[in-house]
Amino acid sequence: MIFQSLGALGSFASEHGGVSLDVADPGMPLVDYDAGGLDVSTVWKSQPSIRKVTSFIASNIASIPLHVYRMDGETDRVRVRDGAVASLVGAPSRAPGVGAMRFWERVLLDGLINDRWCVAVVEDEDATELVRIPPRRFRLVSDALDRVTAVRVTGADGQARDLDPAGFLLDVGYSQSSGGGTSPVVTLRALLREAAEAVEWRRQVMRRSAMHTGWVERESAWKSPTARTNFLVSLRAFEAKAEREGGTMLLDEGMKWHDRSWQPADLKDLEARRLTDVEVATAYHIQPEIIGAREGNYSNMEAFRQALYRDNLGPYIRAWEQAVAPLVDRLQPAEGVYVEAHLDSKLRGSFEEQARILQTATGAPWLTRNEARAKANMPSVEGGDDLVVPLNVLVGGQASPTDSGVQNERGVVVSVKAGAPLVKSTDLAGDWHVQAERVLRAFFARQERTIVSAVGSKASWWDGVRWDRELGADLLALAAACVEQMGREAVRSLGFDPDGAWDQARTMGYLKAVTSARARWVNDATRRQVEEALAAGGSVEQVFDTAKDSRSQAAGGAFIAAMAGFAVVEAGKQAAPGRCVKTWVVTSANPRASHAAMNGATAREGEAFANGMQWPGDPVGGADQVAGCRCGVHLSWGGQG
Repeated sequence: MIFQSLGALGSFASEHGGVSLDVADPGMPLVDYDAGGLDVSTVWKSQPSIRKVTSFIASNIASIPLHVYRMDGETDRVRVRDGAVASLVGAPSRAPGVGAMRFWERVLLDGLINDRWCVAVVEDEDATELVRIPPRRFRLVSDALDRVTAVRVTGADGQARDLDPAGFLLDVGYSQSSGGGTSPVVTLRALLREAAEAVEWRRQVMRRSAMHTGWVERESAWKSPTARTNFLVSLRAFEAKAEREGGTMLLDEGMKWHDRSWQPADLKDLEARRLTDVEVATAYHIQPEIIGAREGNYSNMEAFRQALYRDNLGPYIRAWEQAVAPLVDRLQPAEGVYVEAHLDSKLRGSFEEQARILQTATGAPWLTRNEARAKANMPSVEGGDDLVVPLNVLVGGQASPTDSGVQNERGVVVSVKAGAPLVKSTDLAGDWHVQAERVLRAFFARQERTIVSAVGSKASWWDGVRWDRELGADLLALAAACVEQMGREAVRSLGFDPDGAWDQARTMGYLKAVTSARARWVNDATRRQVEEALAAGGSVEQVFDTAKDSRSQAAGGAFIAAMAGFAVVEAGKQAAPGRCVKTWVVTSANPRASHAAMNGATAREGEAFANGMQWPGDPVGGADQVAGCRCGVHLSWGGQG
């Protein structure tokens, strides 16, 4: 006979033979009990890696509200804000201090750690609430096909009761025999035990590290057994004080001490902890970079964040939604009603990004004044429920108020025509690209010396924070100098006095941002190339030879082209706001297809081109649209035709 808990064992003994046993119920199935301290029930509080990963997953999912929707036709839906289900998923527990997020966080942690969770649906005359059943108090009874037939709940008295699964919300993972799931902790147990033993070993080493550890050498024999005994007694007394700091052993009779002390770097403590974090994160299908287990760069961290609620947490969220779905049939049966996690707030970008995308998609303003005020937590105003549509926006006409066209008084869309170019960014760039190449070449040389040395000594070879800071500072100094010269020259070409019409201070905020972004892009590319070279057994020096040659030329030229484009557009904005027209000019014989399509496109100063960029090299286009780009921009007086 199999007993799932010590309480069940005691009950059986009492019923058969009249023997009463005093037992301590560990609160878990006996099959999960591990005398070594790595049982499923305690691993969350004893293993930092498990806690870090599971808490990250559970808290991020629990922070997503559950909404109830009803289908309205074949494509539309309406949110259901009233009713038993909407109330219950928003406030599932009536227990004091247990809000919706904390309730679902605990439930989700049960599932992540135990591969199963169970919630009782308790109905009474006043209301319905959800009650979490701790994993130690239940097991799932299944038939030969692993289908759940009952929920066996064990009370504080040790008595187990089989209850109808229809009274519960359940979620259970995969198992080969019991139908009760398989905890990831079981799979990770060997790794976690090894990590725990390593921590204890490092603790012992650090505890004794204040003492000089090693061995004693003597060249001559002991003068007498008594002398040898006296020395051993003093040695043992010295060792007994190992926890005291600063002790020094006294040697005599020509003895020599050979040190064997551990250095903190020898322990590789941080590296070992990170490796454990990486293994646990991957077991739960989470990118290690997201939880800080592995260093990421700007580009892949952005990709990881975008994928977090889709690829990483998406399956967990879907399982959560499906486990809660039976509430609809039980409490609020209606066709087309369902529960869904509201992911919009997690997936959408900043308000600026949303506004740009939505306006481009709709071709017109998409918020009323009162809707906008509501987002800012401000009261509505009279007349604020109507869309304010600019005169240059027509249904079926111009696509967007940011397009380059304008309208005449009759509402007919006409094109913005540029006059003869007054300023060309390609002319302003001059020989600044040579200086940019020198800056990049010097940086790559400095970077090469450090990285080659680190790789040779098996040390950590990449310090992204340092390299981004150093290159950003180098590029900022260069950008400040060249933009001031180019901007003043552009203002002069427009017919204005640069001393009165050019304000260099206005440009510094942008220059700091753009040079910081450029530094990250350059360093991200360098890191990827070094990683690929090391993985393929290639030469790190060859990577930097290429960087100091062709990469310096390409990146330096693209950087100066972008600075010249910015200086030209900024000159028009400062000297003649709203009066200039800018033209995108392709200078390369083999441009990107997206840039070739922009050749000759015009836009008023202050408005974006059709691709959303204000000038060639504008960082809003991202690294893919900016890297290596040497397109230019011409500025002229605007006109209509």
